[in-house]
Amino acid sequence: MLNENSIAKIIGALFLIAMAASIAGNGLLLPIITDDNYLETLLANNATVRAASVLMLVNSIAVVSIGVLMYEVNRPGFSGDSFV
Repeated sequence: MLNENSIAKIIGALFLIAMAASIAGNGLLLPIITDDNYLETLLANNATVRAASVLMLVNSIAVVSIGVLMYEVNRPGFSGDSFV
């Protein structure tokens, strides 16, 4: 079992991963979906849409992982030291 400091470092890294993946995914997808003829643009930029989708999936996995790890730290009876 990891101690609280290790879990806190992992959570911090996951926050950074989630933020970077979200920004990159939105940056790739926003010009495509804001185009007037976005359906044709989606088909023309298939690889970009796939890359943005993978980045959004990475973001989602990181966010769920943050919740799971935070539950580990905040559950009653956790045997680690206090953050304070």
